[in-house]
Amino acid sequence: MASVQSIALTAACLTAGMRDFCTWNGLGVAYDGPDAERSLLVIWGAGCLELHAELVQYAPMVAALADTLYDQLDQGAPGVWHYEVTEALGSAIAEWIILHDGLAPSLDWVKACLVRLAGEFMLRGQPQQWPAIRQILLTLSPELPVIVPVAPS
Repeated sequence: MASVQSIALTAACLTAGMRDFCTWNGLGVAYDGPDAERSLLVIWGAGCLELHAELVQYAPMVAALADTLYDQLDQGAPGVWHYEVTEALGSAIAEWIILHDGLAPSLDWVKACLVRLAGEFMLRGQPQQWPAIRQILLTLSPELPVIVPVAPS
């Protein structure tokens, strides 16, 4: 089980990814503010704390997956998980909310997105680890994207 500190850091990175999406997206959607033509908070329509709660509810799952995957690594990680997976997931959730008129994504969608991001990240590591990584990701989502091969080619 992930530590409280790991879960808190994961939650912070999820919300950072959401805020970054609002800063850099090409949709003309800001996070909030009087100058914004459209904002994520207005599209969300349920309040700022509720929006952050929507994201951070996934922090224990993301942190536990990272811990489990890192336990399988024989060497160092192929990058920085929180920048490349956690923040990207927060960004993807923000984009989903914007593109679906304020609706939150389903847990299955979040899991599939997390599995895709984690798989892409981990595949940059050692090919001999791919089978173990694949098995771990399958426990999260039985519909594993094809990006995670069974064995190295």
